Amino acid sequence: MHHATFVFLGFLLLACDVPVFDAPCESPSDCTLAIDQCCACGAGVDAVVVSRVRAHRDHVCGASGPIVCDECAGPLRPSLGATCRAGVCEVYDLYDPGSSVAACTSDEDCVVRASACCTCGADTSSLVAIAREREADYRALVCPPDAACDACEPVYPDGVRAVCSAAGHCVIEP
Repeated sequence: MHHATFVFLGFLLLACDVPVFDAPCESPSDCTLAIDQCCACGAGVDAVVVSRVRAHRDHVCGASGPIVCDECAGPLRPSLGATCRAGVCEVYDLYDPGSSVAACTSDEDCVVRASACCTCGADTSSLVAIAREREADYRALVCPPDAACDACEPVYPDGVRAVCSAAGHCVIEP
């Protein structure tokens, strides 16, 4: 799928044939993050439909064959994610000024949470800190509407806690 994007350069208007990766989505699980530069660790990200990840990578890297990149020192910031809003995949950042999911005024406002939809048995290598009162808002970002999670207390690594940063966002403190 392609659509024309118009770029204005001084007095010249260029029409570029740009692939579209925001195919319709129905649920946050339809969306994922993809880097917007080939082999760039920690670079900007795009939100794309899961089924379009390979096409997105081929477009960004300019190749369709195997691409070998150096391993990144760490994963993307856990505060970044992809969700489905109004049928389109979008990037979210819990630390954006407009986001209330991680907003806080004191450490007591914050809790540690697995970044996955369901916390019972979830991978704890990617933890987020959210506002205690915003669990439902976070689940709306990351869970399909019909998600049914097992009821159990998640086990997080010792010494990891959520605190309120000077910027007013809940953050993980190891």
